[in-house]
Amino acid sequence: MPSSLFPFYQSSEDASASAWNLSTFFWYFPARNNPKNAPLSLYLAGGPGESSVFTAATDSGPCIVNPDSNSTSLNPWSYNNHVNMLYIDQPNFAGYSYDEITEGHYDVISGAIIPGPGEANATFWPGKWGTQQIERIAHTTQNSAKVMYEVVQALTADLPGLQDKPISAWGNSYGGYSAPATLAEIQRQNEALQAGGRDSKRYHHIQVDTLGLLNGCVDLSISMFSYPEMANNNTYGVKLLPQEVYESSKNNLTKDGGCLQALERCQQLGYEGDPAVMGLNQTVNDFCGFALTQNCLTEVEIAFMAVTGRASFDISHPLADPEPHMFAAGFFNQEWVQNDLGAAVNFNWAPDAVTNSYLALGDSARQNISNIEYLLDGGVKVALVHGDRDYVCNWIGGEAIALAAKYNGSETFRSSGYVPIATNSSYEGGVVKQAGRFSFARVFQAGHAPAFFQPETIHSIFNRTMFNNDVATGKEDLTKNPTYVTDGPTDSWGWTDTLPPPPENMCNLWAPAGTCTEEQLQALALGNATVTDTEIITSPGGLPVLPPQNDKTTSSNGNSTGTSGGGGAASSSASNSGAAGNMVRLSIVSLIATVGTSFYLGTY
Repeated sequence: MPSSLFPFYQSSEDASASAWNLSTFFWYFPARNNPKNAPLSLYLAGGPGESSVFTAATDSGPCIVNPDSNSTSLNPWSYNNHVNMLYIDQPNFAGYSYDEITEGHYDVISGAIIPGPGEANATFWPGKWGTQQIERIAHTTQNSAKVMYEVVQALTADLPGLQDKPISAWGNSYGGYSAPATLAEIQRQNEALQAGGRDSKRYHHIQVDTLGLLNGCVDLSISMFSYPEMANNNTYGVKLLPQEVYESSKNNLTKDGGCLQALERCQQLGYEGDPAVMGLNQTVNDFCGFALTQNCLTEVEIAFMAVTGRASFDISHPLADPEPHMFAAGFFNQEWVQNDLGAAVNFNWAPDAVTNSYLALGDSARQNISNIEYLLDGGVKVALVHGDRDYVCNWIGGEAIALAAKYNGSETFRSSGYVPIATNSSYEGGVVKQAGRFSFARVFQAGHAPAFFQPETIHSIFNRTMFNNDVATGKEDLTKNPTYVTDGPTDSWGWTDTLPPPPENMCNLWAPAGTCTEEQLQALALGNATVTDTEIITSPGGLPVLPPQNDKTTSSNGNSTGTSGGGGAASSSASNSGAAGNMVRLSIVSLIATVGTSFYLGTY
């Protein structure tokens, strides 16, 4: 779709340039059971800039990529068991989404994409991606929501049987900003359509049904206090910060000129100078960017990783965090996978260009709870779900968000109590408080991506919410009992546990910054590390580092073929031909009988 469709692109520094195309990659999975009558949901990953398609192959989709990054296994807890699922790589440059096909290189050491010519070597792999131009990124959550509205309009009109279906959205992490903003944008455009402010021949009404957030960050002004508390006052009985660091973090929150004051001032400047949050006022951008990165992240949040050596996504894990597994990043860079998916570019699971552009503008500092309140008042179901080992979007802050929400019925929610979540007949996977259409769940022994750690529990919460049942048991029909309220303790601190042992190191070549130790990265840079197809194994006396490759790969017809250089990050890119109707082979082929229909994928 042309960039000229969006005013924030036309008002940017790139405005003098001719219009360019936003090629947004999607993968649609019809429900395995009764797709004709199944509801429809988007999935929006975090980041900002994480590929949603990556998540589909990591924890919530029909198949999970195996450790070889070249095959898959069936996922029994897929969201598409009973729901039509639409995974969209957004914003621009995430996953397979791009603007113009541009030759460049993948820097294995940093994980960055470097556009332009360069000499390929063992840690500098050639490939094709989007331009990575900052001016061509949506920049803000609100801008991205406007793009998503156009994409959803097109896909629900074009994909069979979707035009009249209500739509839901589930998101993780930064999806706590983007998923509410996207549904709120759809809802507001529905109102504009009804009032005659939209072209009814071009746009159609899309009913909004459910918002689900999995460890979503929503409103920093409400949740920032939770970082030092999660580190030292958690349900696992561990104090991870030295007392002086804990006290310093708390002081940096509340001191004059500290994080909370900076966030408040950022919001004020935004209301005055950039009320539509388009990211076009440099004064607002500079202040909010500094407030976020320096006043809040550096002085409050990041102290945890620097001092403890633990992962921000799971307090039981080391800083070089192997879980959730990164196997899908290599899988989607296999040449045969790209050919079968009709991908025009190499895969970038979480582009630095997107993350850095959002940070520079202080996007998350400008977001707040208002979209969730607006959706709740509009009758939309909302489920906030938090794995309780996560630090970065932790459950303590998530609960504060839930309690702070002001909507018609919020007092009833605040007075509700916690009850166990019956995952199945023998296991309780967490606790939940719920009043009618609004619920907050704390999932035990789960990190930032709770569906990876507790797939059955998340699957139960997802389906119960989508199909209008209570989260705790799934037995209460909320269409018949809309005033349903849980009755139990007013807080969940009585449910405690101990942390599990940390997982073994698994340094992945496609995600080195988050999975590799400094020793491993240094060995890789010096050329004295040994690597497997996807993993770095430090060995000071070992072989020179080589790009990962298989002696043989399996093509879509099952025949053995020669090696593709760089494990699929080759200088030649897959063509766009034959995108729709193709599907990944190997074990994914077993899904055909289960789904009973074709996959739909492509670029809009």
